[in-house]
Amino acid sequence: YIAYELPLDVWVNFKVFGMLIATFAYMIATGFYIYKHMPKEQKNNSSDVSTDD
Repeated sequence: YIAYELPLDVWVNFKVFGMLIATFAYMIATGFYIYKHMPKEQKNNSSDVSTDD
């Protein structure tokens, strides 16, 4: 729609800046969604140092 109805300058600005911003916004939103649904790690009270000697 944008390519056929609007001038070439508007089309170029949309393709360069509009799609770039939309891609980054989608990437950030997807990251938040994935982080929200990731399984939680269980915390152990033991230290990370191995006691095997």
